Amino acid sequence: GGYTLWLRVPGSPLGERALYDRLLRDGVRLSPGTPFFPAPPREPQFRLSVSSLNEADIREGCRRVGRSLAELL
Repeated sequence: GGYTLWLRVPGSPLGERALYDRLLRDGVRLSPGTPFFPAPPREPQFRLSVSSLNEADIREGCRRVGRSLAELL
C-alpha cells in the first residue's frame, strides 16, 4: 500500500542482503524485494515507500542510495 519506488540493481556483484545492510547503514530504510516475488529475482531489488516523505527527504534518500551504490559497485 501507498506510493512506492522500485529499485533494481542489475549486474550487482553483491547480493540483496549485502546491499540492504549497506543502504540501511547509510540511513535508507527499504524493503528487500525477494518477498514480493514468487521465486527469487535474478538481481537485487528493493521496495522504497515514499508516501509519508516530503520531496526534500525523497531527494536526500535518492542521493544516499546513489552514493552507496557508487561506492559498492
